[in-house]
Amino acid sequence: MLRITLLILFAVSAGGLYFVLSDSSTEQSTLTVGGARLTVEIADELPEQIQGLSGRPSLCPDCGMLFVYSRPAILSVWMKDMKFPLDIIFIREGKISEIYENLPVPETGKAIPAIWSQQEAEMFLEVNAGFVQAHGLKKGDAIGLN
Repeated sequence: MLRITLLILFAVSAGGLYFVLSDSSTEQSTLTVGGARLTVEIADELPEQIQGLSGRPSLCPDCGMLFVYSRPAILSVWMKDMKFPLDIIFIREGKISEIYENLPVPETGKAIPAIWSQQEAEMFLEVNAGFVQAHGLKKGDAIGLN
């Protein structure tokens, strides 16, 4: 009887965790970076940050996901279950602090790459690979969230 009760409790808990982590009601906003404007999903809660863009087949050309943290820290991006290559832009004090371009999709059976900021940042932006080059973005460019 105890085993059945524990099994039911585990199943309900796992279902609740899945629901929290799979919630797709992510806030959207417009971001200006350098001279480019794009629509971004704001990932400022842990479940959104854990999910990120993992598992999505694509991202529209002028879209991205902005990961927002409460204070500056060394941030990391894990490319788990990515289906398309990315450019990653780390942001500190409203400006681009670091850029990583054309990060490939992880290869099946190989270690999943993680990208770490070299300095503390409050945010990072994930966009389609080639976005940085197409818009001539560079370190120090201003970021504006509308």
